[in-house]
Amino acid sequence: WALGGVKDRYLFREGAGDQYVGRAAAGLDQLSKEFAVSPAYFDFSQLETTEMFRMKRVISDFVQSRLGFQPPGTVEPLLRHFLASICYHYDDLQRDIHQQSPLRSAALFRDIPEEIRRLATVRYPWNKTSDTPKFTGVPPHVAQLAELHALKEEITNLREGMMKDLREEMDKRGFNSSENNTRQLMDMIKEVTTTQTNAIVTRLIERTNLCERSLVAAVNQTREDYGAAEMEIEEELEEELPTDATRAESEELNRRRREASQRAVSRRQYKVGMIKTGGGCKLTTLPVGYRFPPLTIPQLIDNWLIGSVGANVIPFCQLRHNDVSHVKGAVVALRKMKRVMAMVHKTAKEKGCWPSGHAFDTPRNWTYAKTKELWLGIEQEFLVRYMKRKPQAKFTTVYNNLQGMSASTSSSGD
Repeated sequence: WALGGVKDRYLFREGAGDQYVGRAAAGLDQLSKEFAVSPAYFDFSQLETTEMFRMKRVISDFVQSRLGFQPPGTVEPLLRHFLASICYHYDDLQRDIHQQSPLRSAALFRDIPEEIRRLATVRYPWNKTSDTPKFTGVPPHVAQLAELHALKEEITNLREGMMKDLREEMDKRGFNSSENNTRQLMDMIKEVTTTQTNAIVTRLIERTNLCERSLVAAVNQTREDYGAAEMEIEEELEEELPTDATRAESEELNRRRREASQRAVSRRQYKVGMIKTGGGCKLTTLPVGYRFPPLTIPQLIDNWLIGSVGANVIPFCQLRHNDVSHVKGAVVALRKMKRVMAMVHKTAKEKGCWPSGHAFDTPRNWTYAKTKELWLGIEQEFLVRYMKRKPQAKFTTVYNNLQGMSASTSSSGD
């Protein structure tokens, strides 16, 4: 609507209106103080200066490695907020989105390091930090609710602080104690307990000669069957109990064996499960009910050569027909992917952008940066010849186009 004359020239309301509508469209309760929540962002306020700079570098390198190029300065902050939103909602997204959702195949969604994910957070006006983005689109009544909540938090903290100070002052003066105050008694008990515990442990070590032993790997970093997974042959903790061992000594050795086993399993990159199929059983790394998602060519390249440790899906190039025979339609899908990737390999060789020392059927030495560089080298060729200038074409479409071109070539030859 028109405000008229000077008001139309100097009063601008659409910005705040759009911001408010954005919050309402996100499903936030307009009558609660939580309506003033900030967008998800990376908070570095609790880190030391050197650690803060290191983590900013880690996030920037992660984004660049998944994109395959350095994003422009104006785009990088937007990508950082996008990644923060994914990290903050990561567990919900993993649980709720469909198994074949394109998001699961996006490079920015796969195998995000834990040290990046734990920095993602949201804040409110009453607990904001120096890194919190400016709150926009917050109507006056919500701002007042937020200020009231902040005042309530201050009063609660003040009361707790006063009680703590009063308790410490009473302890210093020895209230309710004839000779020793509470803190002195606790220190004495702790000192006696520590001394007795150390003496018992020392006696046990001297008697049983239980010493730390490292796990010996029979084969270190062998790459059989599943090339990206470091398949280790783990040996049990070879410690024998003396014939006169006590029950406590036996329990201690069993505990150490359990811990050694847990450490060995935690080092494995992929977990294997046993499924029933065709009247028998077989081992597979693919999750139960897994289906190949509808992948674009860049996503296919990532999945074929890198896989996803977080999703427990090995690189597709390491899958064989027997590995996916229990999944409906997977054998045919795997054959189509192999055909398309063979054309990717051939085109990249012709263009001179296939990395030297890298094989087509093994994930060794491949990174997201290399797969993105590979795709950038063949993108125009693929778009024109096999994708009919449709950047979001799926690998099945490319396969069908390849089959059509082969059929045309055969007809011409006849």
